[in-house]
Amino acid sequence: MIASRDKLCFYLDSQVFDVKETADLVETIVTFADIGFGMTSKDIGELVCSYVDYNDHVRGKKAFNFKGRKGYPGPDWLENFVKANNLSAKQATTLSTARYNATKNPFVINHFYDLLEDTIKKLKIEDKPHLIWNCDESGLPHEPSKLKIISRKGQKTLLV
Repeated sequence: MIASRDKLCFYLDSQVFDVKETADLVETIVTFADIGFGMTSKDIGELVCSYVDYNDHVRGKKAFNFKGRKGYPGPDWLENFVKANNLSAKQATTLSTARYNATKNPFVINHFYDLLEDTIKKLKIEDKPHLIWNCDESGLPHEPSKLKIISRKGQKTLLV
């Protein structure tokens, strides 16, 4: 959710994002946090750079250049963006705590298996177990509690 009408667009020397682009960016950040893959400041900076590059391509003109930072938004920009869009930085909850809390609710578990069943049927691999693979977690952080994640204010942040 975007905070106030006068903060709908972000300006330094010129406009960075319009209302829809800002809302899309916030929705992406919140969605990632909701599903357990919260974004750090660095992740959001990279997302913003990609988003600016994409929009430059779509618009056919240079939308914005974060001066002196090689196209990368600085801490001041991120701080203002977080404040204006009802977001906050917080410590992530560890993986074991996240798993424990997720398994306390049987509806979450049942929903997962319903989705899994639907996906297996959709892909027509019911009789092909050799095509079903487990997730390799080696690329996931071992100490998520050391990371600060950006998410909606008041939201508990779980990092998978």
